[in-house]
Amino acid sequence: MIRIQYETEVIDLKKIATILGLMMFSMTLSGCVETSISSNLDQSLVGTWESGVIDGYYIHQKIFGSDGSFTSRWLYETDRSTYSSVSGTWTADGYTLTTITDHTDTYSYTFAGSNTFTLQWDGESRIYYKN
Repeated sequence: MIRIQYETEVIDLKKIATILGLMMFSMTLSGCVETSISSNLDQSLVGTWESGVIDGYYIHQKIFGSDGSFTSRWLYETDRSTYSSVSGTWTADGYTLTTITDHTDTYSYTFAGSNTFTLQWDGESRIYYKN
């Protein structure tokens, strides 16, 4: 198996091949292999989408990065939710959500360009924009 080092994570080429259509990479041999990956994608957006549901209401979505980090997307225009990575809890409008127990859904997405992507969510396609 061929593996490359990208930033701080070792990624095998099999994983990269799944998004090969969106990435260009070059390899230069000069005593050792130097690898550079250029992409029109924000690498922090690569990962799994999740949505937590409490009492039938969608509370948040998360984009997991390849390093385990994520960005929250509040589903309402109030934009008043925060996540504490220390305590592992969400706070929305002053209320702390310690657990999300109803269910967790995983969604798929495709990138349309450097600033937009389409998320397959609740049976429909929705376009999201990068901040």
